Amino acid sequence: MTTINLGDVQVARTLRSAEHAIDDALTHGADYLKQLIERRRAHNLAAEVGHEAIAAGVEALAFLAQARGAQVRSHTAVNRVAEAQGIGWHMAGPLEGKIASGPAAAAA
Repeated sequence: MTTINLGDVQVARTLRSAEHAIDDALTHGADYLKQLIERRRAHNLAAEVGHEAIAAGVEALAFLAQARGAQVRSHTAVNRVAEAQGIGWHMAGPLEGKIASGPAAAAA
């Protein structure tokens, strides 16, 4: 039997917040790179100008993407533990769409 505890629900909310923070960092980083490129063009500067900054920004986005993947794996792992232990730690709502898994997804 699954039991729901407010502390466990708080874990779900914090996890969701952490996932969204990484997504926000990715979008801000992408916006930053877009602006760097647009401003370089607006100033009629050669591609070599600011390349180091752009390359470092791309590297930062790659690290953020890796962090996002790690957070997703953490989410999956804690979900397995919660299910195995009968802990109802899921969000009360609104829920986000997920990739289907399990026997129903395999049949689809």
